[in-house]
Amino acid sequence: MDNSVPNLASIMFLAEIKNRKILFTGDGRGEDIIRVLSNNGMLDKDGRIHMELLKVPHHGSDMNASIEFFEIVDANYYVISANGRDDNPSLDTLRWIIETGKNSRIFRKIVFTNMTPNIKRVLNEYEQGRFHYRCIILEKEADFLSISL
Repeated sequence: MDNSVPNLASIMFLAEIKNRKILFTGDGRGEDIIRVLSNNGMLDKDGRIHMELLKVPHHGSDMNASIEFFEIVDANYYVISANGRDDNPSLDTLRWIIETGKNSRIFRKIVFTNMTPNIKRVLNEYEQGRFHYRCIILEKEADFLSISL
């Protein structure tokens, strides 16, 4: 669990327009995000919430998320900003995203800012079509990716 003061002070916010939600998690912890969503009555009757886009917490660190987090907060797009430093995104985080979506009716897209060894490994372990996801890697030195929601 990540208890560092700078990360716990990270700004997180949810933007919503026309019933489409985008959750920016900063470097927050998954359990804190779920608590805030729950305390504000934002989870459905099954204790879940769906986002169009989820910026995965703390560069995909497994110290800031859990399989339970991805079972509760699911999305059409998962965005992970990481370059492999500190082993991020972690193998566990990538596996949790993929495994919690394998039976989903939503074909998930996972957007990465950089290719890393862990991403290569997961792509070899989890066939995209079979596990119901697609990997999108930004082109080298791309400044942005446009996603139509």
